[in-house]
Amino acid sequence: MMRGDGLAVLIRRTAEQLEHDGRSGLARDLANALFEDERLEGPPAERAHAHSLLANIELRQGAFGSAAEHATEAVALAERSGDSEALSAALYAQGEVEYLEGAWRETKPLDEALRLHERCLEIRREAGDVAGVSISLSRIGVIHERLGDQERAVACYEESLEAAEAADFVEGTSRNLVHLGGAEDLAGNLEAALDYYERSVLASRPSHDVRSLAFDLCNVASALARLGGDLAKASECLVEARSLAEGMDWKLGLIRVMQIEAYVSKAGGDASAARTTLQAAADLSRRYGFAAFERRLSEQIEELEEGASS
Repeated sequence: MMRGDGLAVLIRRTAEQLEHDGRSGLARDLANALFEDERLEGPPAERAHAHSLLANIELRQGAFGSAAEHATEAVALAERSGDSEALSAALYAQGEVEYLEGAWRETKPLDEALRLHERCLEIRREAGDVAGVSISLSRIGVIHERLGDQERAVACYEESLEAAEAADFVEGTSRNLVHLGGAEDLAGNLEAALDYYERSVLASRPSHDVRSLAFDLCNVASALARLGGDLAKASECLVEARSLAEGMDWKLGLIRVMQIEAYVSKAGGDASAARTTLQAAADLSRRYGFAAFERRLSEQIEELEEGASS
């Protein structure tokens, strides 16, 4: 008969896989069961992993308060346990709460997010967790990019991609291809960016990394629309991306899909549809406190209205 702590590990890993595959509702139910049934109470490190998982799920569904509570508890339990893997996962979860609060809700600076992710990276380097190093470097690169240090960001992406390839870590490959594509996009090299974005989609599919795939498909659709390319292909990308975001109940992902749907509608000459979609996305951004998205979407609505009146 399996011991309670062994069963807890099995349930938690199953929940992690479900969450990875975009089945967040089932993942949350399983993870919550670990705290509702005292027979499944594992050691501190195992409870820390479960709290980290719930922090990630709550964060993607827009429940920032609950996500922060789970992440804080995960760090406390992991530090008590002395388990480096549990601590790195907890710090990453807490770093993600801080990152999204700073980058998308604009409630605080990004300093704490950077500190937490750099501490997580240090632990993963010491443990020889090459895949984990790749993930951490990828996020740290994004933070540097948001702080205006593009050169440092690209260096992080390149090192992260190297680590992912060394570990045969497909998800890390996908993450960094899309970030390198973003760097080309920012530099105005849209065709080079599209090539990176399409390669990222190809890397996301075999690993079934549904969150990355949803964003990757949006990036392909956006680049195609801005290049005056194949709008039918762009629309197909967005149908799949919306299905993934809705299936995960991923608020930030859905807002991003809607934003790119508006790009494609505008590129196809339907400014009215573009405005309706942008307004719906802005309303959703306001509801969940994504200030950065709301501001950008409002600017795009104004641009459309100015274009219609000129």
